[in-house]
Amino acid sequence: MIELKKWGFIAGIVILICVWQSWLIYHRASSYEGTAAQKAVAEAKKQYHISKIKDVSYYNGKQSYHVIRSVDKSGKDVYIWVPYKKDGKMFKEYVKDGLTKQEALQAFSKLNYDVRKIVSVRLGIDNNQPVWEITFTDHNKEYNYVYLYFKDGKEEGHILHI
Repeated sequence: MIELKKWGFIAGIVILICVWQSWLIYHRASSYEGTAAQKAVAEAKKQYHISKIKDVSYYNGKQSYHVIRSVDKSGKDVYIWVPYKKDGKMFKEYVKDGLTKQEALQAFSKLNYDVRKIVSVRLGIDNNQPVWEITFTDHNKEYNYVYLYFKDGKEEGHILHI
């Protein structure tokens, strides 16, 4: 009976250590993401006159970017693409000058791809051009990526059947 209590105590300690380590790993990963976004916002503020941050997302394509939706000093909504690497180019576009997420999906639907499920729609950069990246699965459950130009919704490129 004492032997069983001893092993139960040891198992409890091991489980506690595993939970604690898992929490540490999660906390470090999530705080890194927040810190990287804060650095991107700071870089954007150096370059452009931003009065309010609405949203920050991350895009990982051929080049990695933080995409910041903000309001400039004149009160206009803007997107700013801040490169993850220091040697990358920063981009700024007024929201009104490009497609909304819904308009990008409408333009995409006219391309007649074999779509089973839309996985994500997000802003990014491809070949130094702001784009909407639409990720979807087809009826074979393969992943596909289609890139539409931010300004006019024309197809910039695609990666199919992954």
